[in-house]
Amino acid sequence: MKNDLGINTLSDRLNKAELKNSVWFDAERTTSTSISTSGAWTKVTYDQVRKSSTTGDGSSDDGISTSTGIFVCAIKGAYKFDFQAGKYPGKAGYIRLIKNGTIQKYHQTSDTAPHALLALTTILELVQGDKVWIETNPRLYSDSVIRITFTGFLLQVADEN
Repeated sequence: MKNDLGINTLSDRLNKAELKNSVWFDAERTTSTSISTSGAWTKVTYDQVRKSSTTGDGSSDDGISTSTGIFVCAIKGAYKFDFQAGKYPGKAGYIRLIKNGTIQKYHQTSDTAPHALLALTTILELVQGDKVWIETNPRLYSDSVIRITFTGFLLQVADEN
């Protein structure tokens, strides 16, 4: 159903309302992550992403790549990132948010109950080319209802001074 402005979907509304330099993404995964055979940390990747029209797809040093799970900063500023996922049933769960290879946030739960929540929220100052991603060990649970999500958006463009 169209509204008075002739806009009929959430994506259309968001694209019409976007400001210059608007950067945001909302990535999802609807399948569980693979378990590492070596016990190493693995990057979380995604099945689909909704994003602003000014957010790239990660293929040219800009935006979020679903295949690598990496967000690459194109506009210097303060960014907010949120991640949430269910841990795998019967296992402890560990996640960490990485910026340019350095751990920024870490969360763990030793609760072995099915699908206990793992979540991270942070605000980071980024410059052009900075990379941000999520890693897990040993694995995360997801299906068509319980989804793994990673969102990010530019809060404020940095002054060029």
